[in-house]
This record gives sequence, C-alpha cells and structure tokens, in this order.
Amino acid sequence: FSVRLQSNPTCVATSTSQTINTVPGAPTLTGVTLTQPTCALLTGTVVVNATGSGTLEYSKDGMNWQFSNTFSMLSPANYTFSVRLQSNPTCVATSTSQTINAVPVPTATISYVGSPYTNTGTATVTLTGTAGGAFSATPSGLSLNVSTGEINLATSSSGSYTVTYTIAASGSCAEVTDTALVAIIVPNLAQIIYVNGSNTSPSQDGSSWSKAFANLQAGLSAASVLSGGDIQVWVAAGTYKPGTLRKDVFEIPSGVQVYGGFVGTETELSQRNWNTQKTILSGEIGTSSLTDNVNHVVVLSATNDTTRLDGFVIEKGYADFYVAAQGASLDQPSLLSSGGGILVINRSKGLITNCLITNNRAIGGGGILLRDSSEVSITNSIVAGNEATFGGGIYMENAGRPHLENLLIVSNKGLGGGLYLNYSAPILTHCTIASNQSANGTQGGIFNSNSSGTLQNSILWGNSGVQTTPGISIRYSIVEGGFAGTGNLNQNPLFIKATPSGLAPTVNLGDYHLQPCSPAINAGDNAASTLPLDLDGNVRPYTTGLAIVDMGCYESQSTGGAGPAMLSVSEPITGGTVLKTGGRITATNQVSGATVEYRGSQSVTLLPGFSAAGTTFQVVIGDCPN
Repeated sequence: FSVRLQSNPTCVATSTSQTINTVPGAPTLTGVTLTQPTCALLTGTVVVNATGSGTLEYSKDGMNWQFSNTFSMLSPANYTFSVRLQSNPTCVATSTSQTINAVPVPTATISYVGSPYTNTGTATVTLTGTAGGAFSATPSGLSLNVSTGEINLATSSSGSYTVTYTIAASGSCAEVTDTALVAIIVPNLAQIIYVNGSNTSPSQDGSSWSKAFANLQAGLSAASVLSGGDIQVWVAAGTYKPGTLRKDVFEIPSGVQVYGGFVGTETELSQRNWNTQKTILSGEIGTSSLTDNVNHVVVLSATNDTTRLDGFVIEKGYADFYVAAQGASLDQPSLLSSGGGILVINRSKGLITNCLITNNRAIGGGGILLRDSSEVSITNSIVAGNEATFGGGIYMENAGRPHLENLLIVSNKGLGGGLYLNYSAPILTHCTIASNQSANGTQGGIFNSNSSGTLQNSILWGNSGVQTTPGISIRYSIVEGGFAGTGNLNQNPLFIKATPSGLAPTVNLGDYHLQPCSPAINAGDNAASTLPLDLDGNVRPYTTGLAIVDMGCYESQSTGGAGPAMLSVSEPITGGTVLKTGGRITATNQVSGATVEYRGSQSVTLLPGFSAAGTTFQVVIGDCPN
C-alpha cells in the first residue's frame, strides 16, 4: 500500500507487503448415523461425520458445542446437527432434520364390540396399538382370519371363545398379547324354560311366558333333563324360595344358564333389566329370624364352564352347623356350615354375574364359599351385608384360580371380613373391598392363609384392622396403609359416601363411586382389565381424557378435577410428553432438575430439584388438591 501528497505526487511513502488470505474452507458434514431407541435402551445415539481443516466442534441445537461427534442419551424428538471450525466459528455446516423415533415398545388391545353375535355375517375386531400381529382362538370352532381378526360368523359354531392377539418377541422387545371374549348364539335354537311366580294358569310346562312354571324348582328340573347346547331358564321378577325344609336348595344344573330380571313378556334376552325387575332367591322359609332359614340358597356342584347364574338377588341363607372335617355330600353337617348364600363345590366351573349376594350367614363364607378346586368366575356383582366366622363375604378353600372382576365387597363381617383365602389363588380385578369388619384387629379386608392370590386395579380401604395379610400379590391398587407392588397407592380413594366398617354386617351399601378428585382415577393398568364395562355398565376406560382405567369396580365419568377454564403450559425442556385433560396434567419422561411451569387460573411450579416417582409426575389443578 502507498500514500502521497496531492500537492506533490512525487512524495510517496510505501508500506511493507500485505497479504489477503484465501476464503477459509468451511467444514463438510458428510453424514449422520442414527442408532434408534429399543425396548432395552430407551434413548438414541447420533454420530455426526464431518471433515474440515483444523479442530471441529459439534452441536445438536446450534447453541451448545462439543468436541465429540457423538451425541448419546437422546430422547425421541427432531434434531438438527451442526459442525464448525473452532478457529473460525462462523464457518458452519448443518445437517437436515434428523428424527430419534419413539421407543418401539409394542402395545395391543383388542375388542369385539357387539358380542354375543348371532351366526350371520362377519364380526370385525377393534385393534388399538401395534399392527401386524397374529390372531388365534380357543377352543376350536371359530372361523377366524389369523391376519385381520375378522370372524366369519356364518361358518362358526355357537359357543364362547377366547380370541388372542399376539405380537411376537422381536429383538429386545418381549412378546405382547391381549385377549377378548367372543360368544356366538344360534338364534331360534336356544332351549328356553320360562318361570314366572305370578303365573296362575293351570297349564304350566315352561314352554312360553303364558305357560311359565310358577315354581323355579320345576323350571330347573325341566332344564336339567334337556340335552344339547344353549339351555336357558328365564325367570320373571318376584321372590322364589327353594322349598320348605332347611336342606332345600336351588341347585343349578350343569350347562344351564339361569337368567333373572324379566317382566314376563320379553322375547329377547337383551330386553330384561335385573336392576329394576328384582328377581330374589330367598332362604327365608320360616319366621323372620335367619336361624330357621335354608342352609344354602344356591348350590353349584360339578357344573361345567357354560353354567351361568345371572341377574339375581341371593339372600337370607343361614349355614349354622360346624364340624372339623368337611365332606362332599350336601347331607353332611360340614357342608351345611358353609356358603350361606351360594355354595360352590366339586370342581365346578361357570359364571356368577350381575348378582347381589346379601344378608347371608355361615361358619365359612357367609355370602359365597368356593371349594374342591372350583373355579367359577364371579363378575359384575355386589357382596354386601353377609357374616361368617371365616370369610364374611367370600371364603375360598382349595378353590384353584377363580376369576373375580367388577365386584363391590362391602359391609361384611368375619375373620377376613371381605374375603378369606385358604390354599387358593384367585385373580381379583377392579374390586372395591371396603367397610368390612373383622374381630380383634385382624384383617378386615382379605385374610390370606397359604394362598397366592392377585389383586389388581382394585381398592382395599376402610376395612377394620390391617387391610390384608402378606402372601397376596397386589399391583395398581389403593391399599390403606400401603402395600409393596407396582403402581400401588396409599391415598384415600375418596368414595362419595362409604359406610363405616363398624356397622358391618349391614345391607346399607353406601356409595362407593369415586369423587372427581379421587387418586384412583386414571391410575390402573389397562392390560389387566378383561371386561369392557364397569359394575354400572359404563365403558371402561372412560372414553374422554387419558383413556386409562380407574381402580375399583366403578369407572368414574370424570377426567379428574374440573380444572381452570383456560390452561396454558410453559415447558422449557425438549424431552418428554405432557397430557392435559380437564384439570389433570400428567408429564412423563421429563428431565430431572429442569424447570417445568404450568400456568392457569391456578398454577403449580416445579423448580429445579423436584423429584418424581420413576419418570412420571402428576399435577391436579382446579377443584382437586394439588
């Protein structure tokens, strides 16, 4: 460079030589290698491949830089990666958007809406979750497309089937299965015996409502001699007694389906209503005192799995005898001491459903006793106000593995006020066991002796003494006083109006529906539920909100608290998922130590250092306590 005087151009001064360098070469980002999350590793890894002159720095967000080209522990999200020269940070190369996928944990829930079906047309499955699995059915006789789950009803045999959907294990992901029950009824082939206690017609053969038997024993006897499938007894509303002697019982014939809840004019099973048309099986054969009543109201003995008792009130049985050894004959005093309401013996199978078992007494099993490896399922029923020395509500002795679901077991009294389990392994799902009473501080809810039962999606609260003994497995349930197990809570379930346990046995049911703020709402395990409806007949899970089942027998028709009218969420973190329903906010996979602030008409701020159970925390805003 030179400089001179304008007035004397010959006067010149010259600098030393100066060099303008060539434009520095920007680094080249040659590729990005992604390692996606798996069932074994829930985060992803990215390796950024790049070349350039000099030391390179790498970033996943354009703000924070590192010398390593490897980024690990990445939560599912979209990322844009950059590389730059350390010596010249303005020289940057940027990748296209890269996606770390969600954890590929397979899930599946199937249902067949409309079952039971008639044998015409097809039935389609509703699949929620991962597609591509295979369908199977047991027993044989169902025309099932193993790929789509569609059932050809016209070529299927009538009966009850379990359809299983299976996603095979893959890599580190375990096998996933879900089941649904499907029933096919062949129309006009059902053999129906009609019973109506108010029928005074002299022509009574049970062939129609107009010729209905007035005596239920006559109807059961007529059904017991029929052969073939789908034998039904339809019983109109009224009160029915098994006889005049204490040893008389209503014994349900094997393979016969006995339904209550009819007016006496119905032509379809779906037209009955057992809640309004009370069909009562009563043990009251003498005075108003219980002590001269029948020993058992109902007996199931050696019944098969198509046997059914559906839509009845079973009351006022009184089993009062006791000896040390129990025999198998109904004439033996040992059995007369067991199962005041219902006695199930001799490896019986079948189903008891839509029943109220109340105000019965016994030495063992005031409401119900199951023994002799019997595995009768009990669903959608109430066991209340019963009393026994052992198992006020239900007693199980060597009962195998019966399935109990959607049961309200309340206000019973005995050692194990709700249930006494002896060498049995029942599975109890969506049961509310509350307000039961035992003596001397013993377990008022479930007394467990040499048994290995399972309690799930249930509530065990407000029973006298300790709620249960060790040995039972409990998961996704509320247990007063706490109980070790996945998903368990020790929080008041907030029943609308529970009956105090000190009043047991009482037929006053109280109200065990959940208040909108109950911690039992959206706290269960969907995979454990097998019935699509709750005890009230409401869809489970509740269709609005998180679609997670509630604990207990009733599915709340609330998403939680009412919440603020307007709710905004500020989340200064990239990972995790936030679900906002009503006033309830559930955040999962959030970053510990981050600031997460929820603002609304009321607000909750979780500041650095907050802790969470696992990777989930929950905040309730509005009418419910935080």
